[in-house]
Amino acid sequence: MAHQLSSRTWPLQATITLHEPAASVADRVWPGMGVIEPVDDHSCLLHLGAETPRDLAWMITSVDADFTLTHAPPELADALRTQGTRCLNAVREV
Repeated sequence: MAHQLSSRTWPLQATITLHEPAASVADRVWPGMGVIEPVDDHSCLLHLGAETPRDLAWMITSVDADFTLTHAPPELADALRTQGTRCLNAVREV
């Protein structure tokens, strides 16, 4: 039910495979951000939605876990590349 509500609320939805068990990431996913679905002892799915691809990228990376895009709008890959490039450029100066 919660996943259905989330899917209907946001114009963009994504499903991300997190490469950690659901129990270890549960406290990093704030209420309203998305729904965690356990897959096995080593991974889980995160179903989430947002207004923009940039917002999705921020939410995904804020979980602080390795991930794979399972089902996502094409614009999300561009938003993740932009965020990654921005971070790499910031540390080149250090």
